[in-house]
Amino acid sequence: MDIQELILDPNNINCRGTLIYALRELNCEHKLSRLMHIIADGNYEVKWTIQELLLEKIESMNESDKSNCINI
Repeated sequence: MDIQELILDPNNINCRGTLIYALRELNCEHKLSRLMHIIADGNYEVKWTIQELLLEKIESMNESDKSNCINI
């Protein structure tokens, strides 16, 4: 199980913010679009952390991945 699967696992709903924060040190640009939907149902920490992660990684994302994040 990778970190992205852990973030999406309902059993880890109270740990999502910390797990998303851990992604900052990884090459995760191509996986961010899969996580964008949790902004809608995440708590403040999740929303803030994924926004910060996206702002950090957006410059290194390809156009397709950027588009996928926008179209969620």
